[in-house]
Amino acid sequence: MERLFRWSSRHPLISLIGAGLICLVLGSGIVKLRVDASLEHLLSPHDARLVELENVRANFGNRPLVAVLATAPDLFAAETLRALRALDDELVSVEGVVEGSSLFRTAVPVARNGLVMSEAPLAKIPDDAGSLAAIREALLQNALLRGHFLNEQGDAMVMLYFLPPEKAEEAVHAEVIARCEEILAEAETDAGLELTLVGVPKVKQQLQAHILWDLVWLTPIALLVVGLVIFLFFRSALSVSVPLLTGALSAAATLGFMGHAGYQISVFLSTIVVLVLVLGCAEDLHLLSEYFDEIDRGTDRLEAIARSGRSNGTALLLASATTILGFASLLYTEIVGMRQFAISCSVGLAVNFVVTLLVLPAVLALAPATRRSRAADGFFRRLHHALRVLHHRHRAAMTGISLVVLLGAIVGISRLETDTDYLRFFSEGSETVKAYDRFSEAFGGAAHLTVTYETGTRHGVAAPEHIERLRRLHAFLKAECGSPVGLPDLLDEYGKISRNAKHPLGRAEPGAEAAFLLENLPRTTLRPFVDYDGSRAAIRLRCHVPTSSQVLALERLILDFAKQEFGEAAEVRVTGEPVLTAHLCELVTDRLVSNLAILSIVVAGLIALIVRSLRQGIIALVPNLFPIVLTFGVMGWLGIPLSTATFPVANIALGIAVDDTIHFLLRYNSLRRSGMGIDRSLTKTLRAELRPIVATSITIGSGYLVMMASPLRANAEAGLLFAVAIFSALIADLVMTPVLLRWLAGKSRIAPK
Repeated sequence: MERLFRWSSRHPLISLIGAGLICLVLGSGIVKLRVDASLEHLLSPHDARLVELENVRANFGNRPLVAVLATAPDLFAAETLRALRALDDELVSVEGVVEGSSLFRTAVPVARNGLVMSEAPLAKIPDDAGSLAAIREALLQNALLRGHFLNEQGDAMVMLYFLPPEKAEEAVHAEVIARCEEILAEAETDAGLELTLVGVPKVKQQLQAHILWDLVWLTPIALLVVGLVIFLFFRSALSVSVPLLTGALSAAATLGFMGHAGYQISVFLSTIVVLVLVLGCAEDLHLLSEYFDEIDRGTDRLEAIARSGRSNGTALLLASATTILGFASLLYTEIVGMRQFAISCSVGLAVNFVVTLLVLPAVLALAPATRRSRAADGFFRRLHHALRVLHHRHRAAMTGISLVVLLGAIVGISRLETDTDYLRFFSEGSETVKAYDRFSEAFGGAAHLTVTYETGTRHGVAAPEHIERLRRLHAFLKAECGSPVGLPDLLDEYGKISRNAKHPLGRAEPGAEAAFLLENLPRTTLRPFVDYDGSRAAIRLRCHVPTSSQVLALERLILDFAKQEFGEAAEVRVTGEPVLTAHLCELVTDRLVSNLAILSIVVAGLIALIVRSLRQGIIALVPNLFPIVLTFGVMGWLGIPLSTATFPVANIALGIAVDDTIHFLLRYNSLRRSGMGIDRSLTKTLRAELRPIVATSITIGSGYLVMMASPLRANAEAGLLFAVAIFSALIADLVMTPVLLRWLAGKSRIAPK
């Protein structure tokens, strides 16, 4: 590493051009980047649950949808209904909307002139109030419509608009939603209606807008904060400009790599710019601190650059390797989004390592040999003395406090929940959350699931035994889960109208109602309830399950009922975007535990290899696991769930925390091998490493705290947790590591004056 630093400092222009070319080639991919908040694209296209969802969409028309909730002082006034019908016609004609479903256009069985026909309930709107009241009462008695298009009280209506599944490289949904919002704004003004647009595509678009806001605004804010913190500790323009330059170049190269690789900035990758930017600045501080120490000793500038590379080069290499390893441990997963996150971060930090080696020595060689300001020296002298006193005289107290904190963290971990809720990405007072609250209040839930019943035989759903089982399943869902609508409702409505039909074609033979419907009703009426070949039936379930844990609990409840009641006679499945999201969260947390275990073992082995001591490697892992335990405890106490947004905290915390430990241990062991005693080795190590360790930790922590300004609640929480992990790692490195090293080597016999 020393040779590379000497070469770079002697050929600064070539080094800077080389670093610039690397970042330019990678950074050119930024123009290919796009933001995509969809969770579906985070899974492999061959994932069994995603394949099942696509199959259900294809056969039952259960495509992505946006819903318009309509309320008015008098919903069933003729003027109001006509305004809603005109709105429905306008929305269904929006380019990109493939189908609409509402009281104005969705056909249901009705009796007309002795015949069973299919007709939309509000295809015709009478003028007189008496007829409208009768229609309202009839709609509230219709199981196909009550609780689905019209709420139980009859004062809120919903209209559904289906969109094509969006491919990763398309942005059709954004255009559709923008046009729908324009139409709704005009309709509210003209007709005095209260209209609310909801749906997963709408939420995704708002997520994407917030992610873009983070990229545009938080990145420069993070640069500013990091620069101010560095200046606070080093009081040198050179110390600020070099880390910001390497960090910014690394972040740009990372985004460009993502563009070249075809990755989208998703909920997994929304924090990656701040992450690489902050980490990219941190390692420079160890090198700069050593460089300024050499300049203060009167060393020639080029020689000072070479010696900083010699003293910190190995630590820089190993620290970068362990941090990259922290991200790379996430590669062991079938979740495409997590692999993309791991690859992007690893590439970004690898680029930062190369850029630092090329840029930092070159800039130091070109810049004037300035000395470090002494303004902060008094603070570090006092801190160093306080730590020495703490290590010698208050080890028992420190141990007791650490155990109390650890116990509190363990209690917090017992309260930790695993959950992913799309709405949790937004602040509690956001318009998105308010819209879903209005929808849930009107209809008793905003989550749409599909429960499928597979018979395995063509037209099997028409068989009496399967109809009887479907009715039992439907009754269970209605009693325990939410508001279902399915083939049993269609049969019941047909039964009511066929009793009033006098024409022979209006009746079916007793017990053959389902077969009659399959033969006589149009496919558009049957499609939401019966597969194309009649082998499978679907029940659409609207329920209030905002979190992934509630979705998984509901799925288990339904599947347990089906297994107990039907056994092998029929196969029941639960699908839908909420189910997909819930299982994605489950996969993330399952992999988290195994990845942490693998990473801990590898890091302990790597440290043992570095310091040539297995015992020291295992001991060194203790202060690096402490911030992880503390962070999980804080999550439990604050009620922040482990989710797709907060999953990387533990791996990143361990990868970053071990960096300072490596710098500390390498210097300590170098002094010990030179024959120096325990006390003097620890004292000199603390004196040399205190400034860069404190500076890097506070720089990284402050950079992550910037994320708390994000409009995305999940990103704000992640920023807080990153900061907690970094600051607790700083305390562990300065307090726990020296104590553990003393314990390992034997009690010190020298006390500070």
